[in-house]
Amino acid sequence: MRIKLPVLAAIAVVAGLLTACDGDDRPVTLPTGIALPSGAAEPAAPPGEDADIPAMTPVPATPAPQPGGATSAATTPAAPATPAETTPPAASDGSGHGLCLDPNSELVASAIAGLEQDPDGQPWRIREASEDPIADGCDDLLSYVAVEWPYGMHPAVHLLFFSEGRFLGTGSEEPYQYTTVLDKSVATVSVEYRWPLDEDPLCCPQGSTLVVYYLSADGLLTVHGDFPPHS
Repeated sequence: MRIKLPVLAAIAVVAGLLTACDGDDRPVTLPTGIALPSGAAEPAAPPGEDADIPAMTPVPATPAPQPGGATSAATTPAAPATPAETTPPAASDGSGHGLCLDPNSELVASAIAGLEQDPDGQPWRIREASEDPIADGCDDLLSYVAVEWPYGMHPAVHLLFFSEGRFLGTGSEEPYQYTTVLDKSVATVSVEYRWPLDEDPLCCPQGSTLVVYYLSADGLLTVHGDFPPHS
């Protein structure tokens, strides 16, 4: 093994200093370190010492809390996710908007779609409907929707009846002009039908009849009264 001369010179200096301690009582200050010449290899670890101990990885210091109790973004817990809003399903019994029968419900729309269409192709439109609040109860309740063709001074009117989410049918086989709902109770609807007599102007028909619709004990629509004569 070849040892460069500068390294041997450094070792000799250390050996001479140690030897001087044996014959001289004067204190000897050992050098705190010996600079190696450029390009020299690191000296091997002394015998008995573990030369394979890995270098320690420095542990990063924990950041000190900020004034005022502020917490770093790294330690701030994430806010819980807000559940997505869902649209409630439409009521199958036709209720809605606080009413036992909502005239804009799918139940009413389906009943209107099943009516015979106007000969001129005009759609039916809702003229009026019962307004029974859910807060008063909907059991054994007779509700109605009046629909008409949207043309003419005296359009023909059909009455559609409902109870507890069921379409019971129309109040008559055909629609009639001059139809007016006079009274409404829990289980009855009173309707006046009018028609012009001979020589009556169309504005002022003299023929009149009262028809009462009511809900029977078995939940069916029952009619009492006479309808206008066929023209």
